[in-house]
Amino acid sequence: MILASLPWAAAIAALCSIALLLSWAREGFPSPDEGYLWYGTLRTIDGEVPLRDFRSYEPGRYYWCALWLLVLGRGLVTLRIAVHAFYFLGLTCGLLALRLSGAGWPAIVVAGVVLASWAHKPYKLFEPALAMFALLAGVVLITHPGYPALVVAGAVVGAIAFFGVNYGLYAGAALLFLTLLEGLKSGSVATFPGLGAYLAGVLVGALPLLVMFVCVRGMFSSFFERRVRALVARGTSNLGLPLPWPWRPAPAGIDRLSWVGWRLLARCMGFYFILLPAFAWSVAIWAAIEPWSRIEAHAALVAAAAVGSFSLHHAFSRADLLHLAQSMPPVVIGLIALAGHGLGWLGVALVLGAGTLVMILAVHPRIERYRHREAYVRRDVGGSSLRIKQTSAELLDALSSIVQSRLEPREPLLAVPTLAELLPILGRRSAVYDTYCIYPASEREQKRMLRSIDTEQVRLALVRDDPVDGREDLRFSRTHALVWSHLNAEFERLESPGLPPDLHVLYRE
Repeated sequence: MILASLPWAAAIAALCSIALLLSWAREGFPSPDEGYLWYGTLRTIDGEVPLRDFRSYEPGRYYWCALWLLVLGRGLVTLRIAVHAFYFLGLTCGLLALRLSGAGWPAIVVAGVVLASWAHKPYKLFEPALAMFALLAGVVLITHPGYPALVVAGAVVGAIAFFGVNYGLYAGAALLFLTLLEGLKSGSVATFPGLGAYLAGVLVGALPLLVMFVCVRGMFSSFFERRVRALVARGTSNLGLPLPWPWRPAPAGIDRLSWVGWRLLARCMGFYFILLPAFAWSVAIWAAIEPWSRIEAHAALVAAAAVGSFSLHHAFSRADLLHLAQSMPPVVIGLIALAGHGLGWLGVALVLGAGTLVMILAVHPRIERYRHREAYVRRDVGGSSLRIKQTSAELLDALSSIVQSRLEPREPLLAVPTLAELLPILGRRSAVYDTYCIYPASEREQKRMLRSIDTEQVRLALVRDDPVDGREDLRFSRTHALVWSHLNAEFERLESPGLPPDLHVLYRE
């Protein structure tokens, strides 16, 4: 059935992904997050190794994007095409999961539209795609019980870790839960041999990452430093935000979206942050109690609950609209699967439809541009023609003039802590390893940055010293006090009209 349904699911996913891409391929100035991915991809093309040679996500997403940039050019639009192509694969898997569990094609079309609508930001589509890879593996594991399916599920987990270790852990825990259910309830496999088959699959899928650990000098130590030691030292995987429960005041920044009705948006966010655990945990508990025949009859629902139960961490680690959107696919797929088994389409429309519409109106850049046409201009940004705000264009012109007049073409640039997008736009290499240094740094980390500044003979530094998330303790002058003191002592501050007050340009002969 999976082969027969694949062309149709892929066609629906392609239409939704292409429509999503076209809606914002040339919209907006790249954010620091997008610049972080773009710069890393360009460094990968130039022969550097992600994680080892520059701060990055896991290597898989950089090699994926590098393939597209090598063929279609090094511009930002090509990067967005690459990310949407990966999302297309994930969306195809999500729709196949619904089809394998018995959903009709009208329901699958609705799922494609809703899932694409929740795919916020063109640089943050790897995470929802990885969740849908895991979800399809879970459905296959339930509908085709046996050792081959367990090996395949494990291999999917290992492969996901090459693109995001956190999602590898989420998927690993979710599919382990389904493996235990199958071993205990299905009668098709024994529990311990099933676990062995699953773990063997994990090792097979993780081979790309394991081979890099063995063959690339310094790769494992860099991985351990960034993904284990640093997280343990911080005690958190992300900069946390207060949970936006419906009874709390609206989160900071939401009130800027008053044209949607910012109170309505805040209440929708709070409702979905309640819905995520309520859906996932209730279905997971139900699945643990029910016989295997009932689990098979609701394969997509159970797989969605398993994946959603563990990927909750991603949403709650930084409780904002973006991380909520990345964590929505299991809920969307689970509720649409449930529509044919007790939950009516009216309920789905109320739970998903109205909230999805509010979220689209709130965040889509094209809608924002249509509301303020006079504030936008078309400008070449790093080789791509984009529609950006006039203020962003003026800032880019000012910084470009400073960099070109003060530096030789191949000189590196220090651009910290959230200015990674300027590196590919200005065609510069970062003088330091950490291109997104927002966390408080230890003395050892700051001394490493200072060594890089001296080794690279940095002559120009762009420093944004603003309070991240409104927190004074997260200003660069606080998180990297030694580096800040060194820059102020050794560099001269340049004044340029049009620069925001928190952006400092520092120069030395």
